[in-house]
Amino acid sequence: MKKTIRLTEADLTRIVKRIINEDLALLGDDNDYPKKKSIGNIIGRKIETSEDARKYTRGTKISVDNLMRLLDMDHNIYVYINGDKRVFLDYTTGNAYSEKDILILNVKKGGSFGSQYNKLEDYLES
Repeated sequence: MKKTIRLTEADLTRIVKRIINEDLALLGDDNDYPKKKSIGNIIGRKIETSEDARKYTRGTKISVDNLMRLLDMDHNIYVYINGDKRVFLDYTTGNAYSEKDILILNVKKGGSFGSQYNKLEDYLES
């Protein structure tokens, strides 16, 4: 006998997050900087190419040229996306920039720069 199951938007969101987290668990760490890193429940994706930079900066004030300049200097940059908020985190310096190209904090210095955010999750979830 077939049953019809109705899913709410919250159910679908939960299922998608579970699948993404399982995918992250299966991802092997080939080096110190894997392609994905998570902060809380939010998965960051490593920016490695100009195509990645264009894709993740679309609709933001972040300059592709600035990201490429940092990548050319061997910086490890990840983008964390939650809804319409994006954080570009440079693991080399610890600087985190919002989608508006504003330095919101430095994770290595414990959220300096007079930021109202102590953690990236605070910004992404606010």
